[in-house]
Amino acid sequence: MKQALQILILTLILAAKTILGQVVGDYGTGSTTATWTTPSHWIICVSPGTWAGATVATLAPSATTNCFIRSGCTATVPASGTVECNNLTVTGALVSSNGIGSPRFLNINGTNVTVNGSFGGPADGLSLNIYNSNTTLTGTPNPSGFYICRLQPQVATSITFNVNCYITFVGSGIYCNGLATTYTINVGKTVSLKPGSNFAVGTTVAGDPATGANMNLDIYGTLTLQSGVSPSVISLANKSGFTTNLHVYGTGTLNCGNSMYAYSNGSASAI
Repeated sequence: MKQALQILILTLILAAKTILGQVVGDYGTGSTTATWTTPSHWIICVSPGTWAGATVATLAPSATTNCFIRSGCTATVPASGTVECNNLTVTGALVSSNGIGSPRFLNINGTNVTVNGSFGGPADGLSLNIYNSNTTLTGTPNPSGFYICRLQPQVATSITFNVNCYITFVGSGIYCNGLATTYTINVGKTVSLKPGSNFAVGTTVAGDPATGANMNLDIYGTLTLQSGVSPSVISLANKSGFTTNLHVYGTGTLNCGNSMYAYSNGSASAI
C-alpha cells in the first residue's frame, strides 16, 4: 500500500509539471526581443505554472536550466558565448545570428526540445548539440517551421523526431560524430534534408568515414532527401568494426532523392 501511494504521488507530481509547464527556477524570455547570453533578458519562475511575479535573472541559462522562449518573443543566439540549457520549449521564435555555412550550436542537456513556435530558418545556422542519452524533438511548429542547420550528438544517444523538421547544413547535416546513435522518426512525422544536406555516420559520404560509430536509423514516419543539382545523400558506409542498420517499417517511407551509399570497406550495413 505504501509503495502504491508513493507511485501515485510521483505520478501526480509528474502530471502537474506537464500541465503547468514551467516550474520554480525555470527561465523564460522577459521581453519581445532577447539575446540568449544576456542575463537581464530572462526572467525566473517563482510560482509553478505562471510567470507572474517572476524575477529578473542575473545569470544566463546553464546546462541544468529549463528554458522557455515565450510567445511573442524573438530570441537570438549570438555568434559567441556558451549557449546551453536542460529542456527547451519554444512558443515564440528562436534564431541565431549565423548563416548555414557557420553552424551555431545550442547545447541541449535534457530530454526534450519542444517547438510550438519557430526554430531557426531556411538560411539560419542554428544547430543542436545533444548531451543526453535520450532526447526527443517534438511539438507543432508554426508556419515558420522547425529548421535545424546541423544535428550533432555529443554522447552516445537515442534521438527521436516526433515533429516535422528540416535539416539545412550543406554536408553531413545529421551524423553520429563518432558516437553510437539511434535515430527514430515517429509515425506521421517527416524529416526533410534540404539540397546538399546529407544523413551519414561521419562527415563525408565519399567513402567510409574516418571515425566509425554504430548507427541505427528507424523510420516509422518519413525521411525525405532532395534530388537535383545539389542532391541530398544517405550514406550507410561505416568503418571496419562498426555497423549501420536501416529499418523502414510498415508505416515508414524513405524518399531517396538521389543516392544511397554503402561502401564495402566497412563493417556490415543492414537494411
